[in-house]
Amino acid sequence: MAKNDIVIYKNEENDIELEVNLKDETVWLDQKSISSLFDVKVPAISKHVNNILEEGELEKEATVSKMERVQKEGNREVKRVVDMYNLDMIISIGYRVNSQLATQFRIWATNVLRKYITEGYAINKKRLEQDSKKFELLKTQIKNLEGVIDTYELTEPQTKALIKIITNYTEALSLLDKVDRRNIPLPQSIKTKDIIDLNYKDLVKDIDKLREELELGELFGQDTKNGLESILKSINQTFDKKDVYPSVESKAANLLYLIIKNHPFTDGNKKIGSFTFIRYLDLNNVLYKEDGSKRIAQNTLVALALLIAQSNTKDKDLMIDLVSYLIRMN
Repeated sequence: MAKNDIVIYKNEENDIELEVNLKDETVWLDQKSISSLFDVKVPAISKHVNNILEEGELEKEATVSKMERVQKEGNREVKRVVDMYNLDMIISIGYRVNSQLATQFRIWATNVLRKYITEGYAINKKRLEQDSKKFELLKTQIKNLEGVIDTYELTEPQTKALIKIITNYTEALSLLDKVDRRNIPLPQSIKTKDIIDLNYKDLVKDIDKLREELELGELFGQDTKNGLESILKSINQTFDKKDVYPSVESKAANLLYLIIKNHPFTDGNKKIGSFTFIRYLDLNNVLYKEDGSKRIAQNTLVALALLIAQSNTKDKDLMIDLVSYLIRMN
């Protein structure tokens, strides 16, 4: 969804029809369209936008974007640059003025975004088809994404995170193509002084605390066969006195994958895998970027965990490479 696409929204009563912009993994409307959507005047929409931003409910940088639109002015069609508002802002306004219409639009928008995952993912398909191996890798990931959508009831942010993952993966394949042509180098591994290992006993205590804090039940985190300890040892194994997984991102990616796919716990493998992944990145001071934001956002991590759970075990290396790449590129 890199370019600015247009889809038509019609409400259930068919008395509202709007052109909706699709860009950057979300939907966008201007104030005039939002006023039509919720059947209120434009000044009221403007007031709600200002209140939402002033109250800190949403950030302007993340929800408002200037875009060029063609508008009818008399008998002329004129291009104007106008403020456009994404789904988060649209729904926040909607819940303030007409929650029923807001819910209806949210459901429609989420389904449209999901459709972009399974049918309209924004890639240069013809170019990828020229390299059958890369195209097969992408098709495998699309199949995994479809499985996640069919299996789990996702929130709108999680759906957006899935779209972001496949967009990033497409960019990764494009990058590999450039590497093959010797145009640019691959992203370098994250440099750390010394990789710090997770302590098994400390991690078990933290999982116990997590169970108590979230009231997750006795089965959560039960490890009857020392599976977690085996996984921690496996990511630190050496061959010929060298680490099998030499970088912090490769160790973190294997840690996330193995906990989710090997099912060392009776219950809670995806939660514990994600929790341990975060702990490991934090322990090695690579959880956050220089600007203070996380390398892997929470919704992206949830989407990755679901994607790994849905994947075929024969695609292990593919999933490891995807997680490692996402850590590096951020």
